[in-house]
Amino acid sequence: MENNILLGFSSLDVSISITSMLAGFFGAMADYILKRDDFNNLPTKEPNPMSPNRWLPLMLGRAIIGIFAGFTIWLVMIGSMVEGKEAIAKLWLLAGATGFMAPSMALKYNKKLNKYIEDEVIETS
Repeated sequence: MENNILLGFSSLDVSISITSMLAGFFGAMADYILKRDDFNNLPTKEPNPMSPNRWLPLMLGRAIIGIFAGFTIWLVMIGSMVEGKEAIAKLWLLAGATGFMAPSMALKYNKKLNKYIEDEVIETS
């Protein structure tokens, strides 16, 4: 198999990483579609609720989180993966599921982090 110059990864490794990121992206977009009522509560001066100023930041944020989730799953699994159709399909499924769960997890930990910071500020005051 021909090796790429980039860190010695083969062409198959690079293509699997890209498709894992795409699976994470599609998982995050599925999460966005299923939970898209988030943007109805956003404070905005836009009179049109379908204005891109309302939904584009949420969609892009979830897409980026999903891509990073797919890439992280690829990094974790690449060392233990055997080259075969079943292993690649499992990796894509896991990347998609992680992309679907990642935005909800990020929101959950963001709330915990904000609460922790507020508690620390109150203690030090």
